[in-house]
Amino acid sequence: MLAVFYLNDLDHFIKEELGVKYYIRYMDDGVILMNDLCALKRIYDSLKESIKKYKLEFNSKTKIYNSLEG
Repeated sequence: MLAVFYLNDLDHFIKEELGVKYYIRYMDDGVILMNDLCALKRIYDSLKESIKKYKLEFNSKTKIYNSLEG
């Protein structure tokens, strides 16, 4: 229940301000699908800064993966 309300603003930030077209979130796990590696790196850095205002941080599994990695 907390994830729905707590991360709602982050969802809007990702979709509306960052302009991410393919974004999926279930509870506290999220996936952004994109072909542009440079854009993904900018989004990653932007999100890393943005979540600090919620007193959150990415865990060690958070990174940019190639879809061929599974």
